[in-house]
Amino acid sequence: MKNLFTIATLIVVATTTLPAQDSLSNPRAIIKLNPIELFSSTFMMEYENIYKNGTKGLAFGLGATFNDRPDYGNERTVGLKGEIVTKTYFGGFKQKVSKKDRNYLLGIYGAFFLRGGYEESEREFYSYNPNGSTMETNTRKGIWMFPGAMVGISRTYWDYLLVDVYIGAGVRITDVSNSNADFDYYYYYNRISPLDYSGVSPNIGFKLGLLLF
Repeated sequence: MKNLFTIATLIVVATTTLPAQDSLSNPRAIIKLNPIELFSSTFMMEYENIYKNGTKGLAFGLGATFNDRPDYGNERTVGLKGEIVTKTYFGGFKQKVSKKDRNYLLGIYGAFFLRGGYEESEREFYSYNPNGSTMETNTRKGIWMFPGAMVGISRTYWDYLLVDVYIGAGVRITDVSNSNADFDYYYYYNRISPLDYSGVSPNIGFKLGLLLF
């Protein structure tokens, strides 16, 4: 939560110190941060290229996960994830005027996305048997894919800051394995992971971005 607050503060300070524009044009690109991923110890950035007069967008995202919890079975998690999103902005970005008489851009879009990644987590646990208990180690590895569709709204603030809110759904496909047959996943894990869910899944969230004109 502290990292999320710090990053959000830096973005607001950066955008408010940039010169304001009297007339806004379609952005040529957007650099985005996914704050929600920080709650799963993942730092993920995205670059979106805007083309065809602001009516099309193609985004590429890349993230890395690292979570070290010595107080929780010496658990250590590492992973990589990525995404590709193709967008269609209905009517392109449109310039609007706020109640405070400031110009801003508004874009409503439909999109198809493909997300996926790899994650590996290792932790210690007690294995109980008739003779007592022993400390053992389990390594959990898996890959996942998440294709789907969504709709969203992108709105600018202070000319250069963009907030992208979206909602959609897709199908998660996972392939997970544990190295120790005595490991009880549901008992020992309480951390959110992209490997935890398979089947139909919602896709709801928001991203913060900086516009490049």
